[in-house]
Amino acid sequence: MKINDLITYNHVEEIQQTLDSMKDPYDKSIISILATCKDFDTFYKFYDNFLKTCSDFSLIEILIKMESGAEADKVSYFLYNNNIKYKIIIYSHYTPRHSFHHYYNDLYKISSGDLIFGVAMDLVNVHGDWLKSFIDINNRMKSKYPDGIYSFSIPMDNGLKGKHIAAGQIVTRKWVDVLGFYSPFPNMDRWLYRLSIAINRYEVVDEKEALFHYPPGSRTFCKKDKKYLFAPTLDHAVEIFKKHINT
Repeated sequence: MKINDLITYNHVEEIQQTLDSMKDPYDKSIISILATCKDFDTFYKFYDNFLKTCSDFSLIEILIKMESGAEADKVSYFLYNNNIKYKIIIYSHYTPRHSFHHYYNDLYKISSGDLIFGVAMDLVNVHGDWLKSFIDINNRMKSKYPDGIYSFSIPMDNGLKGKHIAAGQIVTRKWVDVLGFYSPFPNMDRWLYRLSIAINRYEVVDEKEALFHYPPGSRTFCKKDKKYLFAPTLDHAVEIFKKHINT
């Protein structure tokens, strides 16, 4: 709810300047990009490979979790001078590879966009206007699912000729609000993908419109983790979503 919705008298125009100064300056962001970054060099590679291909910076915001204030200052200076909306949070890392969900959950809480896109800094745009492709598919899905609960993913070139996979899940703000968090596990793409398939609220961006690449990653969970930790949590989340979808 926006503050204007709470005003019940007829003098809004008299206090418009105050209202303008109080509103979220990022409220026109369509996509909130969530990321973690160790240093400026890592960030710049991400910018050079992906972020600078954004066709309209006014429609996105990037939220970054960093460990060093000195490195965060460098990233902040760069983003500010390139007119890219951003927020940075700084605190020490937890356990390697098994803590990323904490960072992304924290970043989501300070995000403003209608769409939430968690990325890794080694994401590469192979081709296409990814912002336009996201907006186009989102507009279609918004009409199809007026409750606002849906997700879509980007086609990913996994390095094998002729074999492209879907990864890099984009979800709506309403999607995350239903559960109250972005992901309970560090393997976030798998979590979001499996959940979206289970509730049948999932599409993939046309490969002709946009294609991406991630270097090969490493496994986070063992088979027992998947069976006794991931699977029952997923089943519980599916039941929560189905209650919202059916109302």
